[in-house]
Amino acid sequence: MPTSELPIQISYEQFCEASIDTIKTQCMDENGAPDTTLFKREFVQFLLATLLNGLNEDDFIWTDSGAENGIDAFYFESVAPDEDENEENINADESLVLRIVRFITPRDLPATGRAVLQETARLRHFLSDPNSRAQCDARFLPILDFWNEGGAQNRIELLFASAHLLPELEIDAVAGAEAALSTAAPMSGRGAVAVKAETISLQSVYLRDHIDTSVQVSLTLRVPDVEAGASFVIGAASLPDLYAFLREYRARRGDLDPLYEKNVRVFLGRTGAINKGISRTLREEPENFGLYNNGLTIVSRSIVPQSGGTFLLTDPSVVNGCQTTRTVWDTLSERLREPPATDAKAREAWENWRDRLETGRVVVKIVRVAPGEIAEDDQRLENITRFTNAQNAVKAKDFIALDRDFKRWKRELAMRGVFLEILRNEGAAQTARQKPKNYTGPRYRAIAKAFELFKVYGAGWMNEPGDAWNKNSAFVPGGAIFKGITAPESGFGGDDFLAALHLQIAAEAQKFGKSGKVVPAARRLTKFLFYRTTIELLRRLLRRLDLPCERTDCTRALLALQNSANEWRVFIDYAADTIDDYMRENSDYSISQEPSYEGDFNAFFKKSALAKTKETHPQLWGAWNITAVSIKNDATFMSKVEPILRAALA
Repeated sequence: MPTSELPIQISYEQFCEASIDTIKTQCMDENGAPDTTLFKREFVQFLLATLLNGLNEDDFIWTDSGAENGIDAFYFESVAPDEDENEENINADESLVLRIVRFITPRDLPATGRAVLQETARLRHFLSDPNSRAQCDARFLPILDFWNEGGAQNRIELLFASAHLLPELEIDAVAGAEAALSTAAPMSGRGAVAVKAETISLQSVYLRDHIDTSVQVSLTLRVPDVEAGASFVIGAASLPDLYAFLREYRARRGDLDPLYEKNVRVFLGRTGAINKGISRTLREEPENFGLYNNGLTIVSRSIVPQSGGTFLLTDPSVVNGCQTTRTVWDTLSERLREPPATDAKAREAWENWRDRLETGRVVVKIVRVAPGEIAEDDQRLENITRFTNAQNAVKAKDFIALDRDFKRWKRELAMRGVFLEILRNEGAAQTARQKPKNYTGPRYRAIAKAFELFKVYGAGWMNEPGDAWNKNSAFVPGGAIFKGITAPESGFGGDDFLAALHLQIAAEAQKFGKSGKVVPAARRLTKFLFYRTTIELLRRLLRRLDLPCERTDCTRALLALQNSANEWRVFIDYAADTIDDYMRENSDYSISQEPSYEGDFNAFFKKSALAKTKETHPQLWGAWNITAVSIKNDATFMSKVEPILRAALA
């Protein structure tokens, strides 16, 4: 990004204020005061959004039992095999991940810095106590079943959430939390469940995304002579030098996570089979590490040779080698502590290991890539990231920030007063920037997340409400629905984003997809079905008027209708009432009478076949038919809306 286009930096206090204000607006009760329970949930969800790639808040089961068992919320997710750089695993079974969230407030932090381990002890006791099943709420039974069944492919991810960055002693205790749960896990015929623990806070989000936009870190490689200005370097780094590079990066950025922002993988934890193998090699035969490891690839805005084989890297990012580097960091952080002081034999063994560690090598490729500064480097970065990971089957990740079309759409929306977020949390940063009265930069009337609007469009215009809820991978670059939306012949553009935004705002105003005391139960799980219903009713209205009703036509019609506030409100009320009628057990067209409904709302609304055909969902079709007739018979509404739609589609 050219210097003139660098965003204005914001303070941590500004970021906090803007983020909390945004969350508060989503958590008001009927008296206009923040609902404290809902605020906590929305706050934690805001933090989790930085880690979980667009998971829906409705997928989490929220509890009020954190003080007793260390669980504030949990969520199950099926994960396709995600192989490491060093081993093919194409026949691996699908794994199941259980994410457990515990929110730690400042008053929970004792002077001894033991809060993380105390919360872990509560959770461990709950999981291991044979009386838990009889005493706990039924909602927790799936956790106990998961814990007791185990499974080599399955894992628990324990997330300690907090408002501010935890003290160093608490962060250090996270490794102990993993160990405490791992050793307590019961053995079964399928093996003990793996455990991973992390911390996430508002402060770590800020440190990761909003400061130190440019950081220079040194890495020493054994390479032939390299000229200044080189765009490609390949060599071997010693394990201690690689560790020193990671340590310097962490000191400058606050944590290691930003180093992997351009990667298509996340760290899978210390307990997976592959990473256990990497750690075992580091501990037992570090001198052979380079023989067993495929190495890593780093992209950097600049590569400046220094003396002694050291290279100064600007904004480095590991695009292949996440498991390697994170396991090197974790293992050496433990092993390179002070050697045994009293046991002469143990000290001698440690010194021998330390000498062998010096001879261990990692193959490193460094490529100079400057996206935003050099036009062709945008595509170059994406190609490097994709192709260096192409030797294994990789779960699709979100490449939206690298996509040229998204950058163009971002500019289109900006000209209409909408800030389109394509980078994580940049919307919150923009909100903070434009809040001061003396701010002179562009002010936006709305902040929208591109990925969320893609799901709105997919549910409504593409008739995919089930997958919009349950299959995030279908909406990222390379996903089936993504391809359908962005196909050249589709004509998708800024107008479609804007129409999806208006529909999303209407859904939020009607409390679809929200939780809380003032939210009708029928609307908590039906957000994506509401999008589908609204566009379905719009299509039927257009057909009634003998107007075209393809996807682009629906976009133009919706934008025109939204410009007429009263008619838009009436139309949205029709769509919302349709959902409410459908969800009532005693209505003429009730979900309870659907052939595919088996008593589980959550499972029903996540099916790919949701709302696809009249044969599979006759009750829903009946509800749509009744509403369409009601709209036709509303003479006042029709007399006002017909000229609006005809003008829009003329």
